[in-house]
Amino acid sequence: DGSPMLARQDRERWCRVPRDIVALRRSDPDQASAWRLAVRAAFAEAFGEGLQATSMSRDGWYRLTVKSTP
Repeated sequence: DGSPMLARQDRERWCRVPRDIVALRRSDPDQASAWRLAVRAAFAEAFGEGLQATSMSRDGWYRLTVKSTP
């Protein structure tokens, strides 16, 4: 539907981002701002829980998982 989304799965998160944020900023600045705030909140919460961004899907989802220790 084009809205920001966060999917939770145990200690893993999936955070959707817009396909083209630059175009969205031009066409709908309010929606672009909503995306920015939602993605920021999702990442801040995940980082606070010790997760890190580990991959991104081709359709615009960041995968956030538990940090691995070296």
